[in-house]
Amino acid sequence: MAVVSVCLYSQTPEEWNVPQNYSLVNAEDYAPYNEDVVKCVDWLVNTPLDLQTSKRRDAHKFLMAWISGSPEVMVIVSEDLVPFFESGDLLLVFMGGWSKYSIRTGEYKDKIGGAVAGLEASISLYEKNKSMLSDSKSVVKSMANLVKLRKKGKLKEFVEENIAKNVKE
Repeated sequence: MAVVSVCLYSQTPEEWNVPQNYSLVNAEDYAPYNEDVVKCVDWLVNTPLDLQTSKRRDAHKFLMAWISGSPEVMVIVSEDLVPFFESGDLLLVFMGGWSKYSIRTGEYKDKIGGAVAGLEASISLYEKNKSMLSDSKSVVKSMANLVKLRKKGKLKEFVEENIAKNVKE
């Protein structure tokens, strides 16, 4: 008799704790939390949406506070670039993926690379949580399109076309 084990998640969520009593007031307050931002994004992507919901809320709050005030990371969000705008989980992971890319590469002005990384993170979250993110037909349709573009190797092209609509150099 064979025993078959199915793993729904390719990666077990790394244990990470949301920073407590963080202070993000001045420009110099952000860099010390860079590694926490990276781990937060990884945790959000790799932890099923229905587990540790209180910690997820705290992680969302921390990540949003960091992104919204970071003096270095500038995330572009538009409905053309982020067609799943109405999904808070996917939207925040997009912004987090972009931030993680900027931190890891030091390429804070690379809009194309940041947006591609953000979409990749959102696609990863979506694929791991489809059943919990399928309430909105427009989100499902948008994500299915992005998954197809990624499989065809055209995600970067999608970003280039849509970022050009929203950014003037």
